[in-house]
Amino acid sequence: MLKAKLLLKGPYFPHHSLNRMQSEGDVSHARNMDLPDASVECIIASHNIHHFFSPYKFFKECERVLKPSGIILIQELNTSLALRVLLRLMRHEGWSYDVDVFDEKAVANDPSDLWSANCAIPELLFEQIDKFEKIFSRLKVELNKKNEFLIFPLSGGVISKAKIPELPYWLLRMANTIDKALTSLFPTIFAMGRSVVIRKTG
Repeated sequence: MLKAKLLLKGPYFPHHSLNRMQSEGDVSHARNMDLPDASVECIIASHNIHHFFSPYKFFKECERVLKPSGIILIQELNTSLALRVLLRLMRHEGWSYDVDVFDEKAVANDPSDLWSANCAIPELLFEQIDKFEKIFSRLKVELNKKNEFLIFPLSGGVISKAKIPELPYWLLRMANTIDKALTSLFPTIFAMGRSVVIRKTG
């Protein structure tokens, strides 16, 4: 088990063009938002931070555009052993721990491909809360919780083309109960998701 985990810790990026979507609706650069200073009460980031080539610039922009006490609600991936195995099997997205996400000049993804993904970015950001809050001094992490094991693949994902059968509510509740136990006891193995709440201070 330990050997498998170590083998799966190295960088992995599948080379393919599957699962790409066309942009729909209004698009604003996350690293250069077309918004006035202190004008936004809430920013929701759902499974997109691991696609940003500069998470540093995204959070600097969040500091700028959020009102005092404004919040960022984040649901992201967590590169547990289970997720890395799943990513290998699906050949969908990759990961690399060989990037300093707190470096303004670091490039975490391919800037020319909006769907380029480094699934390790959320772990690199939020396993170092003290460093995160030091770099982004006006942002305070209020919640940083690992979650989702069975529920994650059962959801069908964001752009999955695989058909997921509609499961009865009692079965989903059972899966959720199992998830809570496994992700609480063994987060580095089972937790495929991470929920984060960040508030702007001052």
